Amino acid sequence: SVGDYLLRLRLLMAQRRLRETADAIGRIAVDCGFYDQSHLTRAFKAHTGLAPQQYRRRGGPPRE
Repeated sequence: SVGDYLLRLRLLMAQRRLRETADAIGRIAVDCGFYDQSHLTRAFKAHTGLAPQQYRRRGGPPRE
């Protein structure tokens, strides 16, 4: 659906910002269209299996 597409797009934007910047996660959340950091964290974890901070520390997607 359109809503799912937009969510995936916002999550991809957040992933890129987490990898390429040192911006605060709350700032990234708002800039990428999420209501707040908690909203981003819930959606991000459901999509990637990692919290945004874990994703940032690992430098990207989960490693096998």
